[in-house]
Amino acid sequence: MKVKKPKHVLAPLAIKSINRPAEKGTIPTLLVDGNYPTRYNEAVAAKKAAEELLGLLRPIMQPDAVSEICRHNAEKPWDAIASVRLEDEQHSTTLVSWTSAYAVLDEAGIKAAEDLFRRIRKQDGHVPEINDYLSRHLVPKFDTKCFMGPDGKFDQQRYDVIVEALSAACERFGIPNPLSTEEAALVLPDFHERRCRDFDAATNQEIGAVIKNTVRFTPGATAGSTAEQ
Repeated sequence: MKVKKPKHVLAPLAIKSINRPAEKGTIPTLLVDGNYPTRYNEAVAAKKAAEELLGLLRPIMQPDAVSEICRHNAEKPWDAIASVRLEDEQHSTTLVSWTSAYAVLDEAGIKAAEDLFRRIRKQDGHVPEINDYLSRHLVPKFDTKCFMGPDGKFDQQRYDVIVEALSAACERFGIPNPLSTEEAALVLPDFHERRCRDFDAATNQEIGAVIKNTVRFTPGATAGSTAEQ
């Protein structure tokens, strides 16, 4: 039996050239077997439509989930939860997880948070002290444009000198020190638990619009499908 030697190369895609005159600079068009471009384009369109719909549905679903999590955690802090399932009339479910991962607030975010805490009230009617919930920190920044020469291209000499002696190099090239800091605010460690205890559901919605944390939506069982384990 004759053994077929391996070619060690991938077989070429079956392509048919379209013989149509092309102007200079135009992209050539090729005919390929199958309907992959059609399926790809349809999938992209479906993905775009789905993302737009998800963007509309999440803000509608989130308030109910967050309100229930806050209510439960305020009443039973010893048995705190981070997720709830939403079920509709068709018995389809979506798991909503309200995490303690909060975004860092820049200067604009800090101002918005200060305005928020002047406006909202705790459940006991008192004005909340923002410093009980947030604190300022310095965040380092580095401007890498210091490594670029007058022509806008990377300058190896600048790079070597700046790495060796950052301050001296910045003075030599007459550029600002690229290493700087800016103020940012982070939530305090007990913020996530405390906001449930100190503020009602409506106020927590206001807080969430300014001090954002990660909220995850996970599809669950759908009517007619196998239930989620």
